[in-house]
This record gives sequence, structure tokens and C-alpha cells, in this order.
Amino acid sequence: MMSLLFTRRLANAAGVTFLLVMVWKFMLLAGTAQPIPANDAFGYDGAVVNYLLNGHYTNPALAIPFPFSATTFFCTYPPLYQAVLYLWMSVFGPTVLSAMWFHWVLFGLYALTLLAIFRRLKTPGWAVNLAGLFLLGITFDDRPDGLAHLLGMLAVYAWVRSAEPSVPSRGWPWLASLVVVLALGTNPEIGGLYFGWLWLLTLGAADGRRRAFPLPPMAFLLVAPVALVALVKYGRPDIWAGFMEHAGQTPSFTGWRRPAPGDVLKVIRTIPAVLFIAVLLLPRLRGLAFHRRSSAEAETEYPASLLLYSAMVISLGLTAGVLFLFAADWILILAFFQPLIVGAFLTLAAKDKALWNWWLTPVFLGLVLLVSVRMVGMSTWGVACARDVNEAAAVQRVRTELDKLPPDATVVMSSSYLYDAMNQPGARKFIHEDWTHRADEPPGKLNGDTLALIRLKPAALILTQFDYYRRYQTPLAELAGLPGQVTITMTNAARVRAPDSFPQFKQVVQHIAWAPVIVEFEWKR
Repeated sequence: MMSLLFTRRLANAAGVTFLLVMVWKFMLLAGTAQPIPANDAFGYDGAVVNYLLNGHYTNPALAIPFPFSATTFFCTYPPLYQAVLYLWMSVFGPTVLSAMWFHWVLFGLYALTLLAIFRRLKTPGWAVNLAGLFLLGITFDDRPDGLAHLLGMLAVYAWVRSAEPSVPSRGWPWLASLVVVLALGTNPEIGGLYFGWLWLLTLGAADGRRRAFPLPPMAFLLVAPVALVALVKYGRPDIWAGFMEHAGQTPSFTGWRRPAPGDVLKVIRTIPAVLFIAVLLLPRLRGLAFHRRSSAEAETEYPASLLLYSAMVISLGLTAGVLFLFAADWILILAFFQPLIVGAFLTLAAKDKALWNWWLTPVFLGLVLLVSVRMVGMSTWGVACARDVNEAAAVQRVRTELDKLPPDATVVMSSSYLYDAMNQPGARKFIHEDWTHRADEPPGKLNGDTLALIRLKPAALILTQFDYYRRYQTPLAELAGLPGQVTITMTNAARVRAPDSFPQFKQVVQHIAWAPVIVEFEWKR
């Protein structure tokens, strides 16, 4: 009886699952150095690392597609993320582990902001904990995205505070507008979503006459981004040209297309709770007009109802874009929206029994398992890979390989190893493995990476398991088939095969093995 009572109290203690997720992430990072930085992480972090090590705010690893950012001034992305990362690395050092702990802290602050939102919504403890379990679906957060989502959720929190009848709005609308502008200066795509979300929330509240429309802060939200863009475009056209160079190389729009089966599966496994809630809400579209009701029931639904419906509009709109128009990886943005959407829905369901059925709890728990597939892989297979070759052993192995090479050698490397490589003596030229050639080069008979390797003639290719199996198997096979071109010697340091090496798993569990794949070249001509 006592154990049952304790279990119930624990389930109703708001934030327990948030704490458990943070502890899991802490133990995984401290014990196995996971999640391993994604293939493009150093593209965002490298300029800060280079500045702290060598005094130049450039990223030489991107020299081929972005010569201005590689040699003059890094401007492939808005600078706020790099500014915050600089403050962190100035204290904790420009290392890969420092970058990984930085993102753990950002995630923790994002989670605390979610908890603060649920507190203001008066979300029941059991609902907070159920929503918190969907944090397990967020395992890719090693880009500027983490900071942009933190800022965006701070804007949502500020709006919730401004919507409370008993709280004078005063500075809350200004805070919401300011942090959205900062989010735009961190990640334009994510900042743009929060920009639209804040407008939906503000217009919805004003239309319901619960708050006067906050004209000055919303005008600031419109004018400030335009002014900043104009300031850079006309004040520093060289920096603007560098930024646009990156925009041309990595376009967000793919053009109109039919949804690929892989894209559909990615959507389902990333945001299943968002899709499920959308189905549950279909019969209740009248809720979009909830703010016009004057009953006590409508008053208790506000602002959770407006928060839920506006988030669903943004989420479903982006999902449609991902399936038909945008890059498929954009769906990962909504993994950060999902816990809040679940929590807002459960807040309403706790007050409106017509929304709730007993079978919803096991369904939501099943959806938690679906989004947790990679978490399970990191905690099992990832631990096995870390025990095989951990981060320290991998970095040492890479250093040993670099010591064998001439001091002026060209080396193509994965993000995970570039942090340490930039600190090694010598004049070696390190090239980011994702950026060995420009994206707009005309196609030829050979793979673009094959042609790039032939042009660069690197002394070595040092890759993570993910990057080797994702991108370089075909180019290396093509090179090996060219007579008299090059002699290739390849060493895979992994004894435990990573999921990336299995076609049936490589799209499910990724970035969990530190063991390098080392490819040495002896060029004939």
C-alpha cells in the first residue's frame, strides 16, 4: 500500500521525467561521450575553435565552397550562436567535449523553460511527466538549433505570462519579441517558426479581447529583423555575399516533390504524438473559436487552448512543407515542439473530460517508445561501441595517424575529429568531409566526392562510422576501380560494428560510434 502511494505521488510530482531525462543525458555524455557531433557540427563551431586557437574568426575546413568564411570572416550563418559558444569555450576550452557539454546545458535550459510554461498553464503533475517523456525523442541537438529553441520557448513563456489576467503584461510582450529576434539571429528557419507562432498567439489573444494588441513590441518584431538584414547587406556587402554564398550551397527548398517513403517514416517516428493529437482534435475544430465563448469553461481553457491550436497550425504546416517542399531534416525541428504540444493537450484534457479516454495513456506511452528508438540504441549499442573505442582512444588514434603524415598534408576529416585536429602542430590543410566540393558543380560520370578526392589528392581520409557508410563507400569504390590512379589502404578501428554499417539500421540509429575509419592514399599522378 505504501509503495503504491509513493508511486502515485512520484507520478504526480511535476518534472520527475524531466529530471530523469537530464540524468540519462548526463550519464550518457559523461560515460560514453554521446551523442557524437553530427556530420555538420564543426561547420558551425569551427570558427570559434579557430579564433580561440589561432586568433582568426574563420573556418578553414570550409575553404572549398565558402572561401570568404574560410579565409576572411566567418559568415555562413547568423552570429548569435557563435557568440554564446565563444563565451562557453573561453572558459571550458575549444574541444569537442566542451561543445557537447555546451549543448547539454542548452537542452537543460530549454527543458526548464518548458517546465515553467507548464507551471503557468497549471498543467497537472501527471500530464507534465507524460509530456516530459517526449524529450527522449530529442537526440540531435548539436547545432545552433538548441539555442534557437531555447530562445523560442522563452518567447512562448513570455507570451503565457502576458496572457495571464492577473499579471500586468508590461514588459512580457517586449521580452517575447526580443527573444524571437535573437532566435532569428541564431537560426533563421527556427526563428521564423517562432516568429509566426508568436504572431498567431498575439493575434488570437487580441481577437478574443483578452489583451489589447501590443503594437510597439510587435512592430519592433517586424522592423528589427529587416533593419538588421539591411544593416549587413548595405553596410557590409562582403559579409552579406558570404552569407548568401552559404544560402546558395545549402538551399532549404528542394522544389515541389512527391513524399518519399523514407520521408514519411521520418515524420511518423519523429512527431507521432503531434500527428495523433491532430487526429483527436479534428472533431473539435470549433475550439479554434474558443476565445469567443464567455463561459467559465472557456476561461479555464485559455491560454492552453490557444497555445495548442497555434502550435498545431505551425507544426502541421511545417510537416506538409517537409513532405512536399523542404529538406526532410526540417522535421527534427518539431521534436522540440512535441513535448509542449502534448502538455498543452493534456492540460485541456484534464479540464474537459470529453477530450480524455482511459486508453489514451497507453497510446501516448507507446508513442514515447516510438520516439525513443534512437535513445535505446544509444543506451545499448552505443555503450557497446564506446567500450570498444571511446572518445579518448579515438582522438588519440587520429593524432597518431596525423603524426605519420607530412606536415603540409591535406586531410579530409569528419566533424568529430576536427576540433582536436585544429590544435595539432604543422601546416596541414584540414577539409570538412561534407564540403570537398561545391554543391552547384555540374554532374559527371563519377560521384562528386570521387572527383573532389581526385582534385584534392589528400594524404588521408579520416571518418566516423556514420560518415564513411553514409557518404564515402561509393567514392572509394570508384577510386579503387580507376587503373593507375591511387593505392588505397583502409583501416576500420571498430571491432564492434556500428548501426551505420547495417543497411536496415543506418536510418534508425546513427552517430553512436567514435571508432575512426582511416583511409590512406598513395596517389600515382
